[in-house]
This record gives sequence, C-alpha cells and structure tokens, in this order.
Amino acid sequence: MPSSVKILKIVGAGRSGSTIISNIIGQIPGAFAVGELQYLWMPGYLEQILCACGQTVTQCAVWSAIFKQAFGDVAGVDRERLHALYLQNTRGLSGMSAILRSTARKPQPLLDYLAYLERFYTAIAAVTGCHLIIDEAKHPTYSVMLDMIPGLQCYTLHLVRDARAVVYSMQRKTLTRTTQGQVSFMINSAGRTSRDWIVSNVLAEWLGRMERAPRLFMRYEDFARHPEALTRQLLGFIEEPADLCPVHGHAVDISDSHIFASNPVRFARGNVEIRLDDDWQRELKARDKALTTALTLPLLWRYHYPVRAQHK
Repeated sequence: MPSSVKILKIVGAGRSGSTIISNIIGQIPGAFAVGELQYLWMPGYLEQILCACGQTVTQCAVWSAIFKQAFGDVAGVDRERLHALYLQNTRGLSGMSAILRSTARKPQPLLDYLAYLERFYTAIAAVTGCHLIIDEAKHPTYSVMLDMIPGLQCYTLHLVRDARAVVYSMQRKTLTRTTQGQVSFMINSAGRTSRDWIVSNVLAEWLGRMERAPRLFMRYEDFARHPEALTRQLLGFIEEPADLCPVHGHAVDISDSHIFASNPVRFARGNVEIRLDDDWQRELKARDKALTTALTLPLLWRYHYPVRAQHK
C-alpha cells in the first residue's frame, strides 16, 4: 500500500454523528468515505444493505471493482470465516488480549484478519485513486487493528454525543432503505444504550493509548453548532488544506458517495443543512432521561455535558 494513503478512523458510540462527518470529509478531492466496513460480511449484508449510491455493494460499480481487485471475485470470498474472524478479534476479552500482545506473540486469527484488512484497504486506495479513506470504525478494537496495517497513515477522531441524545435517537423509529424496502433501524432500551455508550467511549480512550495514530476529541454538539470551523479544524488535524472545507456556514453540498451501512443519512444529496438535533431535551421520557443520566454521569462530567437538560 502506498505510504501516502491516510485513513481517518471515527470511533465512539453509534448515533453520534459519524456518518455526516464522514460524508462531509468525503467531499474533498482525493477522499473516499467507506462507512462501516467491519459489518460487511455479516449474514445478509451484501445482499440487503445498500451502498449510498442506492445499489447493493455487489451491484455497485465501485465496490465491485474493489472486490475484484482485492479478491478476484466476491463469490470466492469465505464470508463466514471473515465474519468469524471479525467477531473473534473484536469481541470480549479474547479480542482485546490478542491486540495487546507483542507483534511476535499475536495469535494466528488476528494475523489472518490483519492480512485481510491490508488487502482490502489496499484495493480501496488502488481502485478509487484516493489518498484519504474515511472509516466509521466505531468499535475501538477494530480501530486498533486498522492502526496495525503497514503503510496506512492513521488519524483517530473520538466523536462523542450526549448519552441522552443517543438514547433518544436509538428509541426513535428510523427507516432505512434495503433491498427489502423500508425497514426499521435499531430500537434499543435506555439501559442497553447507556451501557453501550459507556463501553464504547471508555474503550475508545483506553485502547486508543496503544495506537500510534494522533487523536482528536470532538463533541457532536460542538460540531453541529460550528460545523465550518470544526470541519476546518478536522482537516488541519488530518493534514489536509483547510481551504478545501466543503462546509459554508451551516450548509454543505453532498454529491454521490459510496458509504456502506452507517446511518440512513448517508443517502442525503444536494444542499444539506447541519443543525443541532436537541429534541431529546423536550421529548425523551423523564424516566429514561433520569436513568441515562445516572448511569453515564461520570462520563457526562468528563465530557463537560450538563447534568440537567437545558431547555430553549
């Protein structure tokens, strides 16, 4: 893989704004936003989950070319094995212990998965001609594995959103487009979402200490209030010219992209307004708001979120 290829990895909990940021940075010349590739080989995803272009990844001309470059033919890929390797290397104590070992002692399943990742990301850079890949890695152990790939110049964005906003987002019935038509998109309880939010952010901080990649912390709320300024800051962080910033005020023009999985906002096109979604402050049930605040309080304080909702 060419040493000039950079990768911006976005880590943190789901529903924290990673897709819109990925789509924005993906608008600059030489950038390619891939979405959430760690879920690519989950059962049914290739056939049902749509690329942002509106086709399945096997029908999409760009992804088809990437698959051909990396594997010869997607039909020849052992999907079950790759999905099993992903789970084995990212879930539970076994996954964390594997990536914490020295290079000489890394288990074979991890080495096999790293070889696959290098092959796949090399193909992405070769086919698209990009020098910057934006990956909504989300899962901290997956982020660490990307950091291990030779030839990738990695940058990590730890993106955080108020846990109560995430809980509210997870409880809303959101529809996403699939080959089966419009389907509901994840509805989780306040307790489960709070737990996942804590684990994602604690691991993002803890495992991030072992990465070689420089790190930037950003709150989604700050980005939504000042999108142009923080996009320029992010471009500076990844060593791209600030004058390439596609955001003007609170608006950005989104052209065609090929983001896989991710939030349904990946389908947005044209002039998109960036605004703070704080409906949770008025509409999240008092019981769920109290439970989420209690469970996540230490991190809310750490990330400088107010304990009480600030109604406007």
